[in-house]
Amino acid sequence: FPTRVSHMVLDSVIDPATMDGFEPQSFGAVPRVLTDLCARNRCRGITPDPVGDVAGLVAATASRPLRGNRTTMRGTVVRDSIGGPDAQGDLPSLLMAGDLGSTLRTMWPGATRAARNGDAAPMLRLATLISGGTAPPPGEISSALFFSTLCADTALPWSSTTPVGQRAAMMRSSADAIGAAAFAPFGIANALSGTIVDFCRTWPEASVDPLAVGPLPAVPTLLLNGGQDLRTPVEAATAVAARIPGSAVLVAPGAGHSVLYQYACARSQLGNLMAGRRIATAACNREAPVPTAIPVPPSTVGKMRPTGAPGTAGRVAHAARAAIQDGVRSLGAAADAGVAALPGIRGGLARQRDLLGGVISYSRFSAVSGVRVTGQLRFNGTTFTGAVRVDGPGAWDGTLYLARGGQRAYTGRIGGVPVRIPLG
Repeated sequence: FPTRVSHMVLDSVIDPATMDGFEPQSFGAVPRVLTDLCARNRCRGITPDPVGDVAGLVAATASRPLRGNRTTMRGTVVRDSIGGPDAQGDLPSLLMAGDLGSTLRTMWPGATRAARNGDAAPMLRLATLISGGTAPPPGEISSALFFSTLCADTALPWSSTTPVGQRAAMMRSSADAIGAAAFAPFGIANALSGTIVDFCRTWPEASVDPLAVGPLPAVPTLLLNGGQDLRTPVEAATAVAARIPGSAVLVAPGAGHSVLYQYACARSQLGNLMAGRRIATAACNREAPVPTAIPVPPSTVGKMRPTGAPGTAGRVAHAARAAIQDGVRSLGAAADAGVAALPGIRGGLARQRDLLGGVISYSRFSAVSGVRVTGQLRFNGTTFTGAVRVDGPGAWDGTLYLARGGQRAYTGRIGGVPVRIPLG
């Protein structure tokens, strides 16, 4: 290498020229990724400014953590927190975890907006999902190999022989020199916690320093990247491609990390590269669109708009429907996170009962405080059918049926009051 390379295929690209440990291209891509996520009304009713929401939440958690109720993977509710002076890496870590699953990323705008309004539960649920997965075996993904490679290959603010005790000050000085604008809407404190430079700060002294970045071979090259990837963002692929004459960058707009194994459109363009045919750089636009963000309902029944019936019955029915819809929309996040069930925002669990997701069971599942649903729904190829018991405040209990008798509606009774809410 590089004289014996005939073709190159790079999937999820990092630019070696920017490897300083502070992940500048990742932080720099945050505004673009969030703006793309919410473009074309995909965050309608959730937020008009996803980037501003992050900036506001970062400012609010700089001096004190965001506290609230978190649903565990057993469905119980506990008190917990995110951020604060000693945990500045929490927020960027939660956002970047969405690279590994589109549903996780689509939960971010609603959770951030809720947190800005003082409701931590949706963001804490996201944290439960991300921390609840089972780590792959070392033979599949080795954390030791990952960090030993990064800490050896990254041009850190210190040399291989710098004593560990001197590195924190050097890290801070380098971050200050880069400037806060490079990390916006996050801040310097976020970049000093949980990033590569932080992980490598106490890494043992190495025998050699990183090699200088050399030339890339001028051969037919395909660079693949997810448009929603922050670990290795599109900006890195574009920068590397600029150093390879005639290379092509294929972006899958809604994809996160690792494109080739997920999308047939990427594999087809790999075939074109090897056959010497033209690369269709827009080939994944239709197969990998940017997904729609998942809304977060109000935190309490009193804030719900009556739907399907007047007064409290309609509010409880609306809250029950919100729980049902949240389960349908968010169960993909459990799969993305590698966990067996989806915690409710306010308690309880939802599960897929078969591999195709055709049956969903709810157990005291809650999206709005004070209203829980329990039951089972089945997807018939067109819509969900089934029934859930509704446990509301006081005597406002009841049952909701989905598509009963072929109706395109939720029907039933809450506190003895008839309810009918059109599907949709």
